[in-house]
Parts: sequence; structure tokens; C-alpha cells
Amino acid sequence: VDENLRFGSLFAEQKGKILKVGFAYPGSEGEFTYQGTTYPDGQLHEWRRRYHPIRDGLVQEYAISLNADSYPNFQNFYSTEYQLAFDKLNPEVNHQNIELVRETMLAIIPDLVIRKGNKVGLSNWYDSTDPEDKLVDDKAIFGFTGKNIEMAYYLIYNSSYNSEYKTLAYEIIDSFLGLKVDPPAGEGYYFDSGNPALAIPAHNHIYLRSYGDAMKILAKAYLLEKEHGTAHPAWLDWMTGFGNWVLKQQYPDGGFPRAWKPETGEISAASPASSYNIVPFLCEMHKITGDDKWLEAAKRTGEFSWESGQKNGRFVGGTIDNPDVLDKEAGTLSIEAYLALFEATKDNTWLHRAEIAAQFAETWIYIWNVPMVEGDSQTWWAGEVSTVGLQLISTGHSLVDNYMCFDVDEYAKLYKYTGNKHYLDVARILLHNTKGMLALPDRSYQYRAPGWIQEHWSLAPPRGKGLHPGWLPWVTTSALNGICETEAFDKSLYAELAE
Repeated sequence: VDENLRFGSLFAEQKGKILKVGFAYPGSEGEFTYQGTTYPDGQLHEWRRRYHPIRDGLVQEYAISLNADSYPNFQNFYSTEYQLAFDKLNPEVNHQNIELVRETMLAIIPDLVIRKGNKVGLSNWYDSTDPEDKLVDDKAIFGFTGKNIEMAYYLIYNSSYNSEYKTLAYEIIDSFLGLKVDPPAGEGYYFDSGNPALAIPAHNHIYLRSYGDAMKILAKAYLLEKEHGTAHPAWLDWMTGFGNWVLKQQYPDGGFPRAWKPETGEISAASPASSYNIVPFLCEMHKITGDDKWLEAAKRTGEFSWESGQKNGRFVGGTIDNPDVLDKEAGTLSIEAYLALFEATKDNTWLHRAEIAAQFAETWIYIWNVPMVEGDSQTWWAGEVSTVGLQLISTGHSLVDNYMCFDVDEYAKLYKYTGNKHYLDVARILLHNTKGMLALPDRSYQYRAPGWIQEHWSLAPPRGKGLHPGWLPWVTTSALNGICETEAFDKSLYAELAE
């Protein structure tokens, strides 16, 4: 019961053969709601009713406008309807000091690094609220949520801020080079033993996503270092070893398996729905070597991904902790893949497909400010901070995060390549609004120090909380990717966006 709930909700509910649709005010939620957590074990097939207090003089005003239309395909539907909603809601940019964000997020990394034996790396999970944090995850993972190699790249890229950054980056990368990759033995290592580790041990899978994340960014680091006169033959040997192995895994139709068993290379998840994950790495290897085998494989994979479902809006399999469900990361990773192919070939077919993936992905972004509770010390989301720019994570639950801060550069590129200013508007929201809950010198929220932010929240019950207040390395590397890759692409455009 809260008179500040001044929004309504459209609803649909299936009961037997009857489909009920309507408008509820204030915004009741159903036909599923949550208790405890938003994952399936906390879901209830119930309505969560919301009410206003009964009070003299309280006035409620609502307006609803429904537009009936039809489109020949999902591509026209997404691009038209979301643009109409974006223009109507006109989401407000929550401006941040982006250079301060960059420096502050980088500054906490050296103190988080764990050194054991000859290994140097970041754990896969830290408590963002507890300065006496105990080590919860005893492994360093190079891709997905662990993003150790991605962190190393951004330490190199930003080494002008601190001379320690580049040395630390080398140590992090070198800690992974002993990991067998043909076939892969793991996705990282355990700190205590140095033995190969998996991102999700219970699955016993080596995921294409994990290796796509790690190898594409190591290739970028290799090229960046080469540009500045430093050769890393060991990096190239490691990437080439994996690359030659994974090319042999490509299906005749162009797809790749989702996962393999550790050590043996036996396929453990045959679904090719996440094949797009490997495309940027293949394009980077073509850039490094000039060998067309890499680009030809990438083109076949891109064609497969498009024809096998993406042309009809089926972007699935982006994350390794969910099965092949629709999720935003499938969309954003596909933007990256198609843009890599466009930049390598200059074929506008790939640019068109990148646009379609981008139009799918942006529909996961909140472009209205969901009312949150202000001044509540029991929630992790500060009620005064706009929720514009947060994104739903996946189908199947209602958690939100800031993952798409990674994709600022992709929407900036689409703006430059197409001239469509809408992409610039999306890039600006993803650059600024996704930093609204970041602890900075003048605001701490509940976090342990400037530079900290947790990985996710819930705007549904439990409202303003989530599963945990953890920081994972991907949180910082995604923010740095959006900043640094936009800057590397076009300095003047970055300066315009960062204002």
C-alpha cells in the first residue's frame, strides 16, 4: 500500500482456454511473483496486488493508449515500436563524471588481486559491502563473469594512469598461459593448487562463451602491445593453439558446439545456438595473421547464426548459467559479432544484421524510471537513483543489471556507420545511467569504498534487493569496455558522449 505508486500495468493471464487481458492500477504484478528470490525456486504463480491507501483527497489519474498494428516480420516490429516508445518516454540521461568513473573503478583492482605461488589473478566473487570480505570463490576465471584477461587488457590500455597497471596485466595473463587449450582443460585455475578450474564446476562444461570472451580480448591486447612496439609471442602461440583446435570443432553448417568436456574435447552440449560467441576472436586472428581461414570460418558462423533463428528474433544462449533461453547477452554479443564481420569485410549485409541484433538488445533496457523506496537502509538500490538504463537479464526471472554498459561502443559505431541518431541516444544512456549506483568519492551508498558497485538488483519483489551484493570482475570490465572501446573508436565522439 503506497500512494507513490502512480503507474498502471498491462496484464495477461491464461486460465484454461480463457485469456484475460486488462489494465491494473496501481501496477499490480502477475501472473507470477516472487518470494525470497526471483529464481524459479522463489517464484509463485500468484498475483502481487498493489494498492493506494484510502484517504480523503487522494486522487489517482491514469491514461492508457493502445495502438493496434501489424508488421511483416519481427525486424520491422522491434525497430518501429521500440522507437515509438523511446520517443514518447524520452528517457532522461543521468549524467556522470565518466573520467572519474574510469579512474575510480581501475584504482581498486591492484588491491583485489590475489597472489599465490606463481599465479596472479582476481577471484570470481567479492562482497561489495563488506571491507572485511573473506574469499568466497577460490578460483580465477578468464571469461564470462571472471573476466581476468579482459581486466588485464584494460589495465594495459589505461596504463598511463598508473605505471603498476601494465606489470600487473602481464602477471595476470601469464598466469593463464600454462592452461592447456587444445583441447581445453579449464576456464581458469584454483588459487591454492593451480589446477584447472571451471566457471561453473557443477556443469562440468568448457563453454564456447568463456573462450570467446578470453581469446578475443587477448588478441586485442596482443595487437595493442604490438602497435606500441612490444611483442608477445607466447600470447600468440596460446591463442593460435586454441584457435586451430576450435576450427576443427566447427559443424558443416557453420555452427559450433555450446560446450565440451574438460581435457577430452568431447562435446557435452551440442547446441549451436551460441556460435556467435567465437566470431570476434576469429576476426581478430584474421587481423593478426592475415590468414583467410579465420575470416572464412567467421563468415560461415555469422551466416549460420542469422539463418538459424536470429533473422526471426531468436537470440538465445548468451549466458552459461542459463540454458538456450532468450537473453539480452545473446543480442549484444551478436551485435559485436556482426560488427566484427562488417569491419573485416565492409559488406553491408553484416551491418544490417548488427542493427537487427541491436534493436533486439535495446528492448531489454528500462527507459522509464521505476519508483523505488527512498531512504530504506534495507534495500541495495538507492531510491533516489533513476532506474533508467538498467536492463532485464534473461527470460525466466526479473533480475536486472548494467551489463550493457559494455555495449556503448557498439551503439556508437552503429550511429557512425548508419547516421541513425537513435543509436547515439542509446549509447549515451548506457554510458552514463549504468554508473548511477557506482560508489564515488562523494557518494558511498552502502558500498565498502569508491569504485565498488554490485552486479545486479531486483526491481520486482524483493524490491530493491537481489540475490546477493556481490561484485564480480565483469562488472568493472564491462564499464571499462564501454568507455575505452568508444574512445579507441572515435575520440571526439567519446568526448561528446562523456559530456
